[in-house]
Amino acid sequence: MIRMDEFNKIRKDYFIDKLSINEIAIKFSRSWATVHKIVKTSRDESLIAEKKMVRKPKVGTQDVKDAIADRIREEQRNKVKKKQRVTAKIIFEELTAKGIYQGSQKRMQELVKEVREKLHLTQPESFLPLEFTPGSVAQVDHGEVECIIAGDRRTCFLFVMAIPGTGLRYCQLFAVKSQEAWGEFHERAFRFFNGIFLRVIYDNDTVLVKSLKEKRLMTDFALHLIEQYGFESSFCNPAAGNEKGSVENNVGFCRRNYLHGCPAFIDTQQANTQLEGKCRETIANGVHFKFGTPLSAIQAEVENALQPLLPAKKWRRWIKRQVNSYQQINIDGHGYSVPEKYVLSTLRVGLGAESVEIFDGETLIVIHQRQFITGKDSLILDHYLDQLCRKPGALWDCKAIQEIANDDLLLLLWTKLMSLYPGLADHNVRLRAAQTSFIDILRLRRSYSNTEWRNGIQEALRCGSTTAASIECIIRGIHKIEIIDDKTEPRGLFTNIKLPEWECDLTSYGALVRVEALC
Repeated sequence: MIRMDEFNKIRKDYFIDKLSINEIAIKFSRSWATVHKIVKTSRDESLIAEKKMVRKPKVGTQDVKDAIADRIREEQRNKVKKKQRVTAKIIFEELTAKGIYQGSQKRMQELVKEVREKLHLTQPESFLPLEFTPGSVAQVDHGEVECIIAGDRRTCFLFVMAIPGTGLRYCQLFAVKSQEAWGEFHERAFRFFNGIFLRVIYDNDTVLVKSLKEKRLMTDFALHLIEQYGFESSFCNPAAGNEKGSVENNVGFCRRNYLHGCPAFIDTQQANTQLEGKCRETIANGVHFKFGTPLSAIQAEVENALQPLLPAKKWRRWIKRQVNSYQQINIDGHGYSVPEKYVLSTLRVGLGAESVEIFDGETLIVIHQRQFITGKDSLILDHYLDQLCRKPGALWDCKAIQEIANDDLLLLLWTKLMSLYPGLADHNVRLRAAQTSFIDILRLRRSYSNTEWRNGIQEALRCGSTTAASIECIIRGIHKIEIIDDKTEPRGLFTNIKLPEWECDLTSYGALVRVEALC
């Protein structure tokens, strides 16, 4: 291979010193054809044609690229949405932990980009630059995200509030995107940032904006939201996501870094606890992407520009529903139980993002956890105990019994109850007696706390007793009655009380006795 200094000398001898090709070939010990090629080809063409030395990759080996490709193909097999796909940071952590990759995170980003381009999964993007005074404005948006909630895979909505130019963000997950979710998210976000922003920018979501021919008007809920917190609202032009580019990017950031793949949670409350923890961790450990300033210091600066918080508000959407003959109120295809006395009554329902509160006028009857899994109802066994007292044979067929179907203590109690009637030859009679006793014990939960009730059952089983009366006596003995062993004369216990004294004249009764004797 011709070195660049030799290349330049050959061209100098030919073009400046006017040496012949043969003379140059002898001088540099090169073939006539090599010298001819150097002097007859332009410098630019020579540089392009010059082959670069190819070094064997040290960290970006084919094994690493194959592992990256396998991780990406796994996402494709699971049908993970594009906006929720795994990031180079996550792949870097996974392959480093497995010992497959030993390079830097920056090099991994280059490798992931190379593999995605090879798999035709990337396309160029362009953005408009925006700039805001820190703390003067917040942007709010939401995006879809797939999660497994209570074993059911469904599409949820990731709400994000971002502060442009600061790197600060807050996100929460909701199963619905209706007004109760919007209101609850604002309440949580303002408390996360310890203040209310002067201006909030939104897109044209139908919960906030309604169209009347050529006009766009805010909905009643949007007006309520603004009046409640006292901030100024701004809405983007249709199809102009660049006007809130910060939150658009942050929705993607939270989706890729906090909810990558298809994560599983027990419920949305667990998901939101984890998301808030990740947001706080990012602020505590992160620095500004451009200036290197700690995010915690930026947050403190932002808080000084915010309006003070208002008293906490519980956001609910109010509707009215009639109780059916199954003691249930139906909301979005899910049943929520109430006590038997409310059958066929019309009650007020406060729908929250995660709860259903049922009222009789202004009196709260019950609070249910809101259901979103198809076919799932929220039934409380205590609501059906009065019916079961009249129909004990339906005990284990009642749908609400699922509440205790896997309770080891109550299953043991049931087994003991079934073994108490060996003298009854008729199985149905024995079963009915056990069912009646079991229901009476369940009704004790209305008078005592769950801890007292369970402790009473455990103690009764230990003593070999299973009646409701004995369990209640044990509960009162353990938690209510304190026996004092005191030999003091009873009258001495009331020294601070003046007891009345009197004398009894029984002479008239003696006369009656004498009359009886004469008879």
